[in-house]
Amino acid sequence: ALDATRLLPAVDPENREALISLGAFLENVVTISPQYGRQAEVEIIAKTNREEEVALVTFVQSNDEEGKALARQQEELIKTRHTLRKPYKKEELDAGDLSALQAIFPASGIQCFYFPLRSAEGTYLADAIVAAMAKQGLPMKNKGIRKLHPLFQKEAEKWQDGITPEMMGLTGIKKWFVSAFYDQNTVMSASFRKQTVQSTKEQATNCAGFFLICSPDGTVESLINTGQLLQRFWLAATARKIAVHPMSSVLEESPWREELGAKLGINGKVQMVLRVGYVNDYGTRISQRRPVPVSGN
Repeated sequence: ALDATRLLPAVDPENREALISLGAFLENVVTISPQYGRQAEVEIIAKTNREEEVALVTFVQSNDEEGKALARQQEELIKTRHTLRKPYKKEELDAGDLSALQAIFPASGIQCFYFPLRSAEGTYLADAIVAAMAKQGLPMKNKGIRKLHPLFQKEAEKWQDGITPEMMGLTGIKKWFVSAFYDQNTVMSASFRKQTVQSTKEQATNCAGFFLICSPDGTVESLINTGQLLQRFWLAATARKIAVHPMSSVLEESPWREELGAKLGINGKVQMVLRVGYVNDYGTRISQRRPVPVSGN
């Protein structure tokens, strides 16, 4: 189910990103269930992206020993997977790594496209991401997203959500300064917006390239499927110590959200833009994760 208290209507009015996130969660459920002697079967029950109840998960008895072993391996990747927002190496993806990531996607349905940073498409994407973030940082838009930024650890722990200084990739004096002096009102300031755009530029121009995940349409089923494949992709990248960073502003702001596919020669709806690359230290998960209430028989 969608949690109405966590939705972001200012930047995600159609719940596109929320449904993709739910799809990623459902993929985790399907992946882990064999470890507990169950097989999870997912049925999409929502007809529109406004409905709170989205999917029904049924657990069927299973004694798949091979599936249990694979689930244990995947569980470790799920625990390790996280978003790295710092600049990456500009080193090209190894051919074997690139092939493995592309193999996640089926021949039809949800598709992926990869554009190296040094390609014309990669340059366009980097520039568009920075420009979209600059537009998204305007005061009125910022009012809609500032709850993403509980910059103190105690706030993040209370919300079990948000972006802390560590998650922003800050260390040393920068981390201390943000923790000591920034608050919910600071994200409304011109200086914070300017710093955010500069950080986005450093991120977008320092990576191997960009993966785009595209669906045939924007139905609930397509968005859930996008989220499931996104999670498979991310776990495969995690296994190879390839950093992944969703950069969504370019899909949330005009004119980029309308023109992105045409500019890149893509048919279908671009649902995710992922910055990828190698890093010296993949690190460990530092984001907040909330417990999920479970009901049923």
